[in-house]
Amino acid sequence: MSTTEPHAADSAESGGFSPMRRAAIALTRPIAFVGVIGMLLASGATVLDVLLRWLASTGVTALNEIVSMTFAVAVAACIPAGLASGVGVTIDVIEKQLSPRSAASLRALGAVALLVAFAVLTWRMGIFAESLRMQGRTTVILTLPQAPFIWTTTVLLGASTFVQAIAAWDHVRAASAARRAPWTRLDRIVWPCVALFALACVYVALNWTRVSYLAQDYPATTVIIGFLLMWILLLALIPLAAVLALSGLAGAGLLIGWGPAMSAYATEAAGFLTNYQVATLPLFLMMGSFAAVAGVSDDVYRLAQAALGRFRGGLAMATIGGCAGFGAVT
Repeated sequence: MSTTEPHAADSAESGGFSPMRRAAIALTRPIAFVGVIGMLLASGATVLDVLLRWLASTGVTALNEIVSMTFAVAVAACIPAGLASGVGVTIDVIEKQLSPRSAASLRALGAVALLVAFAVLTWRMGIFAESLRMQGRTTVILTLPQAPFIWTTTVLLGASTFVQAIAAWDHVRAASAARRAPWTRLDRIVWPCVALFALACVYVALNWTRVSYLAQDYPATTVIIGFLLMWILLLALIPLAAVLALSGLAGAGLLIGWGPAMSAYATEAAGFLTNYQVATLPLFLMMGSFAAVAGVSDDVYRLAQAALGRFRGGLAMATIGGCAGFGAVT
């Protein structure tokens, strides 16, 4: 499983990132920096709240509303930079068994799928933000208008969509420039499966009403089929985010209809971004990143290796000890 694009493969097959994508990376990093600063300020407010509760038996008023609105924008501000740099989760266990052009082509399909997922999310998030504005929705305690925060998030998601379009073009360019090689045994299995999947998608689109009725009559079977298709797509180098987003949207559309599914696609995403308890996730990731950049992980592992490396199985014990020590430190 990889969390970033294979830069070495890109360099060998396509000359690296295109100038437009390098420009996107340069432009989106300052935006991500502002988002990280926002997260740190929100975490500082949390620390202040704890200190006030300890020292003055009081706290920051409506801290959950402040953090939830701030983090929605701050997290969205980091997404364009991540997409520009190719950060994402992809299961690549079969990539080495594929020919170079097949692997690059599947990654290009995955990039296009992720582009579609972000484009639909941006569209529906804009509709949701406009509905909040028309309803005059505010937070409960501070009566902060919610629409400006969601609109800002929508704009940042739009920027993410544009950046992903550039990344998708880079992948398509890399696939067209990939070295031709004889098909491997796995290629002869993968591409017929891709063709069958494409035909199935066309059939479902042309017979949506009938397939929807069948899905509603047999929900358990529908869920099992969807689960299997998700794993097939994940093994076919499609990014995890694209698989989960599009399969969830398609499954909801079959079971409850396109209108409610599209609405839920935006409202669930907005609800996740503005969930006060979810704010701990980016803080945890940021904490681990700071510790790694500071060299804490290397120091902890060297300490574990010095203490346990002389014993039998020392490498394994040092690895486990290093992971435990890094977890304790962070």
